Amino acid sequence: MKALVLVLLTHISVGIAYAQVGFGNPLPDPSSILDLTANDKGLLIPRMPKSLREAILNPAQGLLVFETPGNSGANDNGNRGGFYYYIGTQWYSLNEWDRVAGSNNVSLSGSVSITGTMTASNYTLNTNGNGPIPAGGIIMWSGSIGSIPTGWALCNGSNGTPDLRDRFIVGAGSSYGVTATGGQVDVTLTTNELPSHTHTMNSAGAHTHTVTGQWGGDNGDHSNTNTLGAGDKGPTETGFNFSHTSSSSGTHSHTINSTGSGQPFDNRPPYYALAFIMKLP
Repeated sequence: MKALVLVLLTHISVGIAYAQVGFGNPLPDPSSILDLTANDKGLLIPRMPKSLREAILNPAQGLLVFETPGNSGANDNGNRGGFYYYIGTQWYSLNEWDRVAGSNNVSLSGSVSITGTMTASNYTLNTNGNGPIPAGGIIMWSGSIGSIPTGWALCNGSNGTPDLRDRFIVGAGSSYGVTATGGQVDVTLTTNELPSHTHTMNSAGAHTHTVTGQWGGDNGDHSNTNTLGAGDKGPTETGFNFSHTSSSSGTHSHTINSTGSGQPFDNRPPYYALAFIMKLP
């Protein structure tokens, strides 16, 4: 016991006027109550697992302990170990980027670089949004329906989502109110919806008539011109010439039959289908 006291006396210098203690330092810093100086050793803070740290009754303000990691250093349900100090009514971690903020805000100046996955139940990037995409925001999803990420829902009319399956999106405005629906997959044009157009015929309707004529008469309301040969003709004489002239301006009409079956058609441009998903609250 005497040997231990002598060893301590050789390493402790006490400044009585200021009640300062220096270990390995005969002149403790005036602003300190305890000044430790060493070249090959450090200060060892009390060490304990998380369960014992949390079991400390009525921790003093500023109490400092070192929490030992779970499972020999592995991440045991978030228990990575490290220094913890007590302020107010809870413990706070001194580890870099490993802090329980409680009801307080964490303020950062400069850039933030994250390696790995950042998990947060709710965070705000600005005063107008709730995370990168606010609740109710809709994006297109290129993955399968079964692999939609947590916190998102397929826009199929369930879970408070609009049913956007097999639909295009149009910007709401004076012509389209928010949540308005309309349109149809196929369209059948009516006669009134056909554009103005003309039909061209290959000729002006010129045609001929065949008339069977008799001597001294006509058939088919056509004029007859009869020419006799020179000299007297007996009943058996030849040389009678008959011609029939038909007017080319006879009244007539043309009928054009309609065609087509009136089948509906799809006038959509080429497309690529993706699913719409909505951010849930």
